[in-house]
Amino acid sequence: MFYTTGGFNQPPSSWIQCFTEKGQQKEGDILLLNGKPGPMDQGTRGASEAFFFTPTSHDHVCVIAVLNYEFFEKNDPLKIAPGNWNSQTWITHNGAAAWHNQDPQLNAEETLKFYNQDGTEEKFVFLVQCRNVPAGSKISLRNDDPAAKFDTGLIDIGNESQLIEKAVKLPAYYKGDLKIKLQGPDGKLLPAHSAVEITMAWALEHGHRRYMDAINQVKAFDSGRNAQEVHLPLGSFTFTGPAGK
Repeated sequence: MFYTTGGFNQPPSSWIQCFTEKGQQKEGDILLLNGKPGPMDQGTRGASEAFFFTPTSHDHVCVIAVLNYEFFEKNDPLKIAPGNWNSQTWITHNGAAAWHNQDPQLNAEETLKFYNQDGTEEKFVFLVQCRNVPAGSKISLRNDDPAAKFDTGLIDIGNESQLIEKAVKLPAYYKGDLKIKLQGPDGKLLPAHSAVEITMAWALEHGHRRYMDAINQVKAFDSGRNAQEVHLPLGSFTFTGPAGK
């Protein structure tokens, strides 16, 4: 996961609790599948109230949707042993799966921390999803550290919903700086309505010691039967065009 210091797949150091509002109440209703409001018991489907999210400042924003779950109640994130598997398991089994960090773009190039928490070389994939990014924009990802150097170069955006993937192999216990260049068609920052979400995933190939665990974790049984690579999400960060631009 990304957290307030700009890093992937690390336990959070603090929490901010927010609620939807209904009138003067601090907590709104959950609408169940039968059309009636009430608590969501195990196996029940429902949805919270919809809301609009419009950032009005350049401050960092965390949007967290939490569904309480037994795993989350019994596992303190600050007491879980470090490691790629433990981090992604914690993310998968609780509200952090709906945790998205978001910042308005402030500079032509932004920097995010990323990690390999295991004591072995591991493969990861950075997935860059463009939303409302105008054709003619350019995006690049790079890491300047010789120990795990990579550079996509500037990639031309031809479709406003374009997806970019970059696979990398990281040394044991690696911490790096992901340099992201975001450039609009005019060579300046992205337009205000644009958004670019960057997701880091742990890529497990057939034969990896955690491959079958990963298949079961994400229910990717077809991928397992075909010996295909499985991706376990480790967090996401979204950059939007500058507020008020």
